[in-house]
Amino acid sequence: MAVVNTKSLAISNRDAQPKVLNPGYLDGGSLRTKRGTVEKATTDSDTSVYRFFAIRSSDVVNSLEIYNDALAGATSYKVGLYLPAKSGGAAVSDALFATGLSLASASTTGVNLTFSAVDIAKVGYRVWELLGLTADPYLEYDVCLTLVTAGSAAGSISLRASVVNGT
Repeated sequence: MAVVNTKSLAISNRDAQPKVLNPGYLDGGSLRTKRGTVEKATTDSDTSVYRFFAIRSSDVVNSLEIYNDALAGATSYKVGLYLPAKSGGAAVSDALFATGLSLASASTTGVNLTFSAVDIAKVGYRVWELLGLTADPYLEYDVCLTLVTAGSAAGSISLRASVVNGT
């Protein structure tokens, strides 16, 4: 074993001679909050998509939390990104943030989904980087919940995200 002194990119940039300016998405960027609530009906079927809010491809998702009523039964959801309806509305990565998510029990304190399906080493990645793209496409994506297995109850589902502008 060895004692090490390891630096993150932000600290390495600060300590460099000459100093390297950190991009805002990595250090000191403006934090914005996004939130939305939808109502799930008892008649909603598998593959239903619930759209909450838009984020930009250049954003860094700092946190993503879900709050919900108890939606009893064999519920299973995915949380990911879709194109807006004006751009076709198709799934881009419908399970980017979570998969196999059960909403059978109520959550009033929020469950952090930020890295439940994303590699923890990708903290600080912009959305376009999380999607595996080679460059920013300068798009907006809808953050969506996709119903995989419908439960038997109706209720409210809310998502709240904190994002940093990555440009």
